[in-house]
This record gives sequence, structure tokens and C-alpha cells, in this order.
Amino acid sequence: MKFNTTPLLLVLAALVLTASIPADLDSKSLKKDLKKTAGIEQVLVSPLETNTNGSLKGKFYKIASHDSAKLIGYMYAGRVDCCRAGGCGSGTPISDDALESEYFDYYILFDTNHKVETVRVTNYEATYGHEITARSWLKQFVGFGGEEELRPGKEIDGISGATISVYAITADIEHKTKVLGQILQP
Repeated sequence: MKFNTTPLLLVLAALVLTASIPADLDSKSLKKDLKKTAGIEQVLVSPLETNTNGSLKGKFYKIASHDSAKLIGYMYAGRVDCCRAGGCGSGTPISDDALESEYFDYYILFDTNHKVETVRVTNYEATYGHEITARSWLKQFVGFGGEEELRPGKEIDGISGATISVYAITADIEHKTKVLGQILQP
């Protein structure tokens, strides 16, 4: 009796990939993006040591190949707080007050030169602005390395009805890319 080992190998590869991704980042879209970015089935994702003193609403990770531990890139996964439409009066910092702020979770995959390769919004809990979750809109951040400024309406396309979210994610991607560049400086 012949036994087909292909399904078994696929299950084992999926288990190794899943085991190496932190539980709070375990999503199908992330696994797919990591596989596409790395070009391999199995990757190791480990926290990147930073000196940000907990000032980030997320974490940076190092991505390496599972078999050779060769560096493939970096990742940031975090949360962006933004104001509700009509909330957070001008000049008022965003608070944790549920009546004033909303949030979304997302991740950025960077190459070894800390340039953006992929951006994905994984959990959008805001009332308006869902359009920023569109992959076609998020593609405009690919290649950004933190050297220049990102301005909605100039370098970044604006979205009618999603102004707050567009500004929030643009500022956060710009900031996290610059922070990663500072972390990686020798």
C-alpha cells in the first residue's frame, strides 16, 4: 500500500511556520505575506531588541530563514490610535477614552535595508475610513525607507471619507520606518 507523504509534509511545514510566529501575530495574511516576502515556506520571527522604552504601541521583529537563520527582513506589528470623527478636539492628544478615540491594528514587512515591502491592516475598529485597508491603496508605501516625508495628498493619495485614518496610518508608517532605521544604525 502506497502512502502519499505530500499532505503530511504540508501539515508539518504549516506547524513549523505557525510555531515560529508569535501568537498575537498569527494570521493567515501574515503567513502568506511572510512566505511571499521570504520566498520560503519556513521562517523564524523573533523580537528585535529596541531601546524605545515601551513608547511604541507595537513591536519590531526580525525575520530569518528557519534552516540557516539568514536574515530576510524585519517586521513591525502594532496599533494606531486615531480620533473619531468629531472627537479629539484640535490640539488635544489622543486619549484612551473610548468615546474620543478608535484604533486599527496593522503590520509592516521591511526588507533587510529597512524599506517597506508590505503593509496590511489586520483589525479595523474605527467607524469610518475602512478604505485604508485596501491592498491597492496600501501598495503606495512599498519602497519607502524613511528618507523623505510622507504627506497625504502629495506623496500619499488621500481618500474621501477616510481623512483621519489616512493621516494616522501615514504618520505611523513614516515614524516606525524611521525608528527601525535608527535601531539598525551601527
